[in-house]
Amino acid sequence: MPETLGRDDVVRCPNDDLEFRPYFTEGMCPLCGWSVPTPVARPWTHTADWVWLTFAALVLASVVMIIVVLVAS
Repeated sequence: MPETLGRDDVVRCPNDDLEFRPYFTEGMCPLCGWSVPTPVARPWTHTADWVWLTFAALVLASVVMIIVVLVAS
């Protein structure tokens, strides 16, 4: 098995013989909850700090609106 499981890796659960992709199920079998022994890579959407990204988008939108108002007047 690879060092970490990515989005295309498929694992077979020993308890219920189900094939699944642990990348999308947080490393657990969706039927019985068996945990994959190999570490699973996490998508960037799970590691990003959404509060700061949202705050930066809000500030950027505000600056763009200020520029539009100043240019239009």
